[in-house]
Amino acid sequence: MLTWAIRRNLHQGENTRANLHKRLLDVRLSGLMQVMGIDPRGYLSQVTVVDVERQLRACGGCPHQHRCAGDLSRAADETRFTYCPVYTSLSTTRDLLTAA
Repeated sequence: MLTWAIRRNLHQGENTRANLHKRLLDVRLSGLMQVMGIDPRGYLSQVTVVDVERQLRACGGCPHQHRCAGDLSRAADETRFTYCPVYTSLSTTRDLLTAA
């Protein structure tokens, strides 16, 4: 019974991460991650589901969406994105991923 519960939880966790990965690729956040050199799978393995959800909401509700889209289309340097509400947390995550 315990083995079944562990497998079920692992499977649910994998499904949750897969769904987050798909959602992540559908927003500008993934474009910024690409500019910053952050691998989405590494990001998802390092950041909690709650934090990913918070960052997705912040990106979706950002008042600078037009500016962000323009900067992403020009492949702007990452320092142009300091207005982004998740820029600081992405920088921290990148530092954690490169230190690992």
